[in-house]
Amino acid sequence: MNDWDKILEDFAHKCGDGGPDMTNPRHLALLRESLLKFGWKEFATNEFIGNLREEKKEDWWSKKSPEEQADYIKKHPGSEKAIQVKKEKEKQKETTKVGKHLEETKKGRQDRFEKGFKKPPKKKSKDDKSAPGNAGSLLNEDGSNEVCERIVEDESFQKLSEEEQVKILYNELKDKKLGQQNNKVKKSPSGRLESGVAGYLSVKDIPEDLPPDQREIYSKCKLAVRNGRRKAQKVQTISKKLGYKNPSVIGLGGTQDDLQRGQDIIDDVEKVVAFKNGKKVEIPKDKVKNFIKNSGGGENPSDTATIIHDEKSGEATILFHSDKDSLNALIAQTTQKDEWTGDVTTETLDKAVKRGDITEEQKIEILKVRTKYSYKLDEIESSFKLLSQEPSKKLLGGLGEDYDTQDVIDYFKTASSGANPDKYWFDRVENVFGSEKISQKKSDGKPTKDAQSAIDFLNKSNPNRKPPFPDGDKPTDEQMLKAFLQKQSDEIPAGDDLNVVNRLNSKFGMVDQNEQRDRIEAKRKEALDYENQVLEEINKIGNVNGVPVGDALAANDIWDKGHFDAIMSPEGTVHEYDDMFEVNASGFHIDKKGIQECLGVDTKKGFQAKFVRGELQEQKSSQKRTTGGYYMVYAILEDKDGKPVIDPETGKQKKMEIMEKRLRTKQGETGRQNGVYNWGKGFKDCIGRKTKGF
Repeated sequence: MNDWDKILEDFAHKCGDGGPDMTNPRHLALLRESLLKFGWKEFATNEFIGNLREEKKEDWWSKKSPEEQADYIKKHPGSEKAIQVKKEKEKQKETTKVGKHLEETKKGRQDRFEKGFKKPPKKKSKDDKSAPGNAGSLLNEDGSNEVCERIVEDESFQKLSEEEQVKILYNELKDKKLGQQNNKVKKSPSGRLESGVAGYLSVKDIPEDLPPDQREIYSKCKLAVRNGRRKAQKVQTISKKLGYKNPSVIGLGGTQDDLQRGQDIIDDVEKVVAFKNGKKVEIPKDKVKNFIKNSGGGENPSDTATIIHDEKSGEATILFHSDKDSLNALIAQTTQKDEWTGDVTTETLDKAVKRGDITEEQKIEILKVRTKYSYKLDEIESSFKLLSQEPSKKLLGGLGEDYDTQDVIDYFKTASSGANPDKYWFDRVENVFGSEKISQKKSDGKPTKDAQSAIDFLNKSNPNRKPPFPDGDKPTDEQMLKAFLQKQSDEIPAGDDLNVVNRLNSKFGMVDQNEQRDRIEAKRKEALDYENQVLEEINKIGNVNGVPVGDALAANDIWDKGHFDAIMSPEGTVHEYDDMFEVNASGFHIDKKGIQECLGVDTKKGFQAKFVRGELQEQKSSQKRTTGGYYMVYAILEDKDGKPVIDPETGKQKKMEIMEKRLRTKQGETGRQNGVYNWGKGFKDCIGRKTKGF
């Protein structure tokens, strides 16, 4: 088979069962992709496609040579034919630009599949090509974009069942870096290797013949496909509404490259349109570009976007999505300190003053209360830091005397209960303090930041070593162990580092764990009490529309985190336009209609009036110790006449669980306390009933 045969076969497959149609602009765009894929130069490709687009009729214009046509246009610049030729050239140039953006977007996505998720640097830079979130969110976002594009572009893929589409995505990703990052394999008690099932899925949703150690990546592909199918459904619905036939569809992720490319596409299309209150309107390009640039924020709380470009009219429209793997997925998270005194909180209070909800004096009083408790929380977290460092300090100081160094090393190398017993040693010691790490250099010959950090800990924990690191022999196991313990003594152990320290402490007994946990629990309860005390003190400051100001601000916080602003279609946000934004939860979706119907409100004021905060409950560990707390946020249910619905069994007003706030630590029992928000069961059930499926 020669290259031309391959090109035609690839092109025909993309066109679907109906076969190629050279009068179909979308099919010509697909042919362009195939030509470039098999090595055609871009100039030759554009010229070839341009020739196919030309009219083949033997009219007076087609009989003229290129030189004669150019001479005619020069002599008759205002003629209908001259204007037509100019427009055709501009259209071809525009289409070529959008097509190139589509190719670059696909290439960038495939590159992320191959190279996997890379944690974004703390300081943003123009060269940063990483995506926000984690490996799981990257697969969901890029995977669903890939599936959406294929459904719209490829008729044969569109006709496949959900399970067939899942298998295709799974087979493409399972051996790539991103797929491997999304499949954590562990050894079961029976010795079998297996991985978990993601989202709201269960083993029943996985093919019986799939190896148990492939369940996580397969289930994540299934969730991504469900999100992609929903995106494609929206694309097809809005395209039909706008009269687009065979439009180009470009799915954008959250990388800086994709965000910039999205803005470039908006510049290159003729205009951007959407529906507002049922009427088609044009949106200023700068406004759309600002939405894209600020995605993930208040005006546009999205993770991904889909641009739909109609070649015939030159128009484009755009859809934004907040991608979740289920309705059980985390909605938002923050620290208690940020909630009380962070920039977003201060900005929220400024807006409340501007709206007239509170006065400037009340705002100052609110900040005084929150700042007071923020300082108290700092004191507790400082004590946690000292407690978390104590085991490492004792073990480091007692190596060779109170604790046998080789025993500690041998235990460390078998501390992981997963498929690889030496995982912790390899990941947290060898990779962090080993010879390869300390020899890493920047282009100027100096050690990299991580290499210098490792060198510093090695030298600090091994002060008598001559010559100092990085010179001399490679670090020994004992020297690397000391460097690890030094790091945990100077910083707050977290993640796997904390897991190792806790296991070492259980094995070698550096500190009395029961006594330490008693002290931690007492401090944790004290921190939980602050949550109630802050609310009680702020409620005494005043009222907002008859609601105590603390409760009103708490309701406002839930309103923002739930994207309930969609109800009111506020100007200057993605909610201003019909169906431009929705939360996409792998088979379910949350949009304006669903929120209105489930909450039974159409204004923030109405929500504040129906808002009820449940009692703060303590969260207990398996050892019955207090490790955090949680409370539920409810909405009072009303009938169609606006009267409270009464539960016949209890005689009390019925309430719907909207959202849960859980106060917990992500870094072990001595970590910083975070606020984590999830949907309440009542709201999830309501959305599930109204939006399940496609």
